[in-house]
Amino acid sequence: MRYWLQASTATLGLVIGTAGFVSPARADTSLVACTGTQHINWDPGLRLYTQEVTTSGGTNLSSCTDSEDPAITSGSSSFSGPEETSCLDLLSPPAGSETITWNTAETTTFSWTASEIVVTGAAGNLIVTITTDIESGKYAGRDIVYVLTSQSIDLLSCFPLFGNGLESASGPAVLTIS
Repeated sequence: MRYWLQASTATLGLVIGTAGFVSPARADTSLVACTGTQHINWDPGLRLYTQEVTTSGGTNLSSCTDSEDPAITSGSSSFSGPEETSCLDLLSPPAGSETITWNTAETTTFSWTASEIVVTGAAGNLIVTITTDIESGKYAGRDIVYVLTSQSIDLLSCFPLFGNGLESASGPAVLTIS
Protein backbone atom coordinates (compact mmCIF):
# COMPACT_ATOMS: atom_id res chain seq x y z
CA MET A 1 0.00 0.00 0.00
CA ARG A 2 1.36 3.41 -0.91
CA TYR A 3 1.36 5.87 1.93
CA TRP A 4 2.48 8.74 -0.33
CA LEU A 5 0.39 11.76 0.43
CA GLN A 6 -2.12 10.27 2.66
CA ALA A 7 -3.59 12.64 5.13
CA SER A 8 -4.12 9.93 7.61
CA THR A 9 -2.41 6.76 6.87
CA ALA A 10 -3.15 11.93 3.58
CA THR A 11 -1.22 12.73 1.22
CA LEU A 12 1.49 14.73 -0.86
CA GLY A 13 -1.07 16.20 -0.38
CA LEU A 14 -3.00 20.01 -2.50
CA VAL A 15 -5.10 23.19 -3.53
CA ILE A 16 -5.99 25.11 -6.67
CA GLY A 17 -9.43 26.59 -6.68
CA THR A 18 -11.34 23.41 -5.89
CA ALA A 19 -12.48 24.33 -2.41
CA GLY A 20 -15.99 24.79 -3.73
CA PHE A 21 -16.07 21.62 -5.86
CA VAL A 22 -18.59 18.95 -4.92
CA SER A 23 -19.99 16.07 -6.88
CA PRO A 24 -22.83 17.07 -9.21
CA ALA A 25 -25.21 14.58 -7.59
CA ARG A 26 -25.06 16.45 -4.31
CA ALA A 27 -24.25 19.96 -5.48
CA ASP A 28 -26.86 21.58 -3.22
CA THR A 29 -26.02 19.54 -0.15
CA SER A 30 -22.44 20.55 0.61
CA LEU A 31 -22.08 19.72 4.25
CA VAL A 32 -18.46 20.28 5.32
CA ALA A 33 -15.75 22.58 3.94
CA CYS A 34 -12.23 22.63 5.41
CA THR A 35 -8.90 24.26 4.63
CA GLY A 36 -5.54 23.60 6.18
CA THR A 37 -2.07 22.27 5.45
CA GLN A 38 -0.46 18.93 4.66
CA HIS A 39 3.08 17.63 4.87
CA ILE A 40 4.93 14.47 3.90
CA ASN A 41 8.43 13.22 4.75
CA TRP A 42 10.54 10.45 3.20
CA ASP A 43 13.44 8.82 5.04
CA PRO A 44 15.78 8.32 3.33
CA GLY A 45 14.95 10.94 0.72
CA LEU A 46 13.48 9.85 -2.60
CA ARG A 47 15.88 9.21 -5.48
CA LEU A 48 15.43 8.37 -9.17
CA TYR A 49 15.66 4.67 -8.29
CA THR A 50 13.18 2.67 -6.25
CA GLN A 51 14.16 2.05 -2.64
CA GLU A 52 12.47 1.27 0.65
CA VAL A 53 11.66 4.45 2.56
CA THR A 54 9.61 5.35 5.59
CA THR A 55 6.89 7.73 4.51
CA SER A 56 5.26 9.85 7.22
CA GLY A 57 3.23 13.00 7.49
CA GLY A 58 -0.25 14.29 7.99
CA THR A 59 -2.89 16.90 7.42
CA ASN A 60 -4.06 19.66 9.74
CA LEU A 61 -7.51 20.90 8.73
CA SER A 62 -7.48 24.01 10.89
CA SER A 63 -10.56 25.77 9.53
CA CYS A 64 -13.75 23.73 9.03
CA THR A 65 -17.42 24.56 8.81
CA ASP A 66 -20.22 21.99 8.97
CA SER A 67 -23.69 23.20 7.98
CA GLU A 68 -25.37 20.62 10.25
CA ASP A 69 -22.92 20.32 13.16
CA PRO A 70 -21.36 23.64 14.23
CA ALA A 71 -19.21 21.81 16.79
CA ILE A 72 -16.97 20.59 13.91
CA THR A 73 -14.30 23.28 13.50
CA SER A 74 -11.11 21.32 12.72
CA GLY A 75 -9.67 17.89 12.01
CA SER A 76 -6.37 16.12 11.52
CA SER A 77 -4.82 12.90 10.34
CA SER A 78 -1.36 11.37 10.34
CA PHE A 79 0.39 8.41 8.78
CA SER A 80 3.64 6.51 8.80
CA GLY A 81 4.77 3.38 7.07
CA PRO A 82 7.31 1.74 4.79
CA GLU A 83 7.00 1.69 1.02
CA GLU A 84 9.09 1.01 -2.06
CA THR A 85 9.09 4.24 -4.07
CA SER A 86 11.12 6.81 -5.99
CA CYS A 87 10.88 10.34 -7.38
CA LEU A 88 9.61 8.77 -10.60
CA ASP A 89 6.57 7.47 -8.69
CA LEU A 90 5.38 10.97 -7.77
CA LEU A 91 3.17 11.05 -10.88
CA SER A 92 1.69 7.61 -10.25
CA PRO A 93 -1.72 7.67 -8.58
CA PRO A 94 -1.18 7.11 -4.87
CA ALA A 95 -3.67 5.05 -2.92
CA GLY A 96 -4.36 4.39 0.72
CA SER A 97 -6.82 4.68 3.53
CA GLU A 98 -7.31 7.60 5.83
CA THR A 99 -8.94 8.40 9.12
CA ILE A 100 -9.62 12.01 9.97
CA THR A 101 -10.08 12.75 13.67
CA TRP A 102 -12.33 15.77 14.20
CA ASN A 103 -12.02 18.21 17.09
CA THR A 104 -15.06 16.46 18.64
CA ALA A 105 -13.07 13.15 18.79
CA GLU A 106 -15.35 11.64 16.11
CA THR A 107 -13.65 9.99 13.13
CA THR A 108 -14.22 9.69 9.39
CA THR A 109 -12.60 6.82 7.47
CA PHE A 110 -12.26 6.34 3.72
CA SER A 111 -10.11 4.44 1.21
CA TRP A 112 -8.86 6.21 -1.89
CA THR A 113 -6.89 6.26 -5.08
CA ALA A 114 -5.97 9.67 -6.44
CA SER A 115 -8.35 10.57 -9.25
CA GLU A 116 -6.13 13.30 -10.69
CA ILE A 117 -2.49 14.36 -10.42
CA VAL A 118 -1.37 17.68 -11.93
CA VAL A 119 2.07 19.31 -11.99
CA THR A 120 1.90 23.09 -12.37
CA GLY A 121 4.42 25.85 -12.99
CA ALA A 122 8.17 25.92 -13.06
CA ALA A 123 8.21 25.80 -9.26
CA GLY A 124 7.12 22.15 -9.32
CA ASN A 125 3.76 22.26 -7.56
CA LEU A 126 2.12 18.83 -7.38
CA ILE A 127 -1.66 18.70 -6.97
CA VAL A 128 -3.37 15.46 -5.99
CA THR A 129 -7.18 15.24 -6.08
CA ILE A 130 -9.02 12.47 -4.27
CA THR A 131 -12.73 11.86 -4.87
CA THR A 132 -14.38 8.94 -3.05
CA ASP A 133 -17.11 7.84 -0.64
CA ILE A 134 -16.72 7.86 3.13
CA GLU A 135 -16.79 4.28 4.42
CA SER A 136 -17.39 4.65 8.15
CA GLY A 137 -17.71 7.00 11.07
CA LYS A 138 -19.09 10.51 10.94
CA TYR A 139 -20.40 11.30 7.42
CA ALA A 140 -20.49 7.59 6.36
CA GLY A 141 -21.97 7.25 2.87
CA ARG A 142 -21.22 10.86 1.91
CA ASP A 143 -18.92 11.99 -0.92
CA ILE A 144 -15.52 13.51 -0.15
CA VAL A 145 -13.28 15.60 -2.39
CA TYR A 146 -9.77 16.13 -1.01
CA VAL A 147 -7.24 18.33 -2.80
CA LEU A 148 -3.64 18.29 -1.55
CA THR A 149 -0.99 20.58 -2.99
CA SER A 150 2.72 20.14 -2.47
CA GLN A 151 4.45 23.37 -3.35
CA SER A 152 7.89 24.02 -4.84
CA ILE A 153 9.07 20.42 -4.97
CA ASP A 154 12.83 20.37 -5.52
CA LEU A 155 13.12 17.61 -8.11
CA LEU A 156 16.86 18.25 -8.53
CA SER A 157 17.31 16.73 -5.08
CA CYS A 158 16.32 13.37 -6.64
CA PHE A 159 19.72 13.29 -8.38
CA PRO A 160 22.65 11.98 -6.27
CA LEU A 161 24.79 15.04 -7.01
CA PHE A 162 22.26 17.42 -5.46
CA GLY A 163 21.84 16.36 -1.86
CA ASN A 164 20.14 13.66 0.16
CA GLY A 165 17.14 13.08 -2.09
CA LEU A 166 13.65 14.56 -1.90
CA GLU A 167 13.04 14.49 1.85
CA SER A 168 9.80 16.42 2.27
CA ALA A 169 6.93 18.27 0.65
CA SER A 170 4.14 20.43 2.03
CA GLY A 171 1.40 22.84 1.12
CA PRO A 172 -2.28 23.62 1.40
CA ALA A 173 -5.13 21.12 1.79
CA VAL A 174 -8.82 21.57 0.93
CA LEU A 175 -11.56 19.11 1.82
CA THR A 176 -15.29 19.12 1.05
CA ILE A 177 -17.91 16.60 2.11
CA SER A 178 -21.33 16.53 0.48
